[in-house]
Amino acid sequence: MHTMINVMKDVPRLVRFSNAATHTFLKELEIQKGSFVVFDKAYDYRQYFDYTSQDIYFVTRQKEMRIIRS
Repeated sequence: MHTMINVMKDVPRLVRFSNAATHTFLKELEIQKGSFVVFDKAYDYRQYFDYTSQDIYFVTRQKEMRIIRS
């Protein structure tokens, strides 16, 4: 479940259900400069870079990192 909440009005602005493997939701959002976004898990680090350059702030859990040693 994906939810966008307007905290100034304390009501959901958008509620959407999708398959857990679907990660296109972020690209469909119109997030305004100065917004704060909270995610359960990391999605696309390029998207986070774009958010940072647009003064959009985010909090998320990091994906599990695998270290490959040779």
